[in-house]
Amino acid sequence: MGISFANYDQLELAAMHRKTVELTFQVKSNQTVKIVCVVADLKTREGKEFVITEDKNEYELRELISIKTKK
Repeated sequence: MGISFANYDQLELAAMHRKTVELTFQVKSNQTVKIVCVVADLKTREGKEFVITEDKNEYELRELISIKTKK
C-alpha cells in the first residue's frame, strides 16, 4: 500500500521548496527510525515509491508513518 495523497503532496511541496523535514519510518520489529533531511525528489521504481534526500539516500514511502516540516 502506498502513502496517502496528502502525505505525497506534502513531500512534493517540501522537494519544490527545499524544506527540511523530519520523516518517521516504521521498520522491522515495530521499531521506528526518524531522519531529518531535505527532500530532493520522489521516485517510483518497480511499483514502489521512494523519497530521495539531498544527500542521495533513498527511503521507501510505504514505511513512512509521519512527516513534520521543520522551520
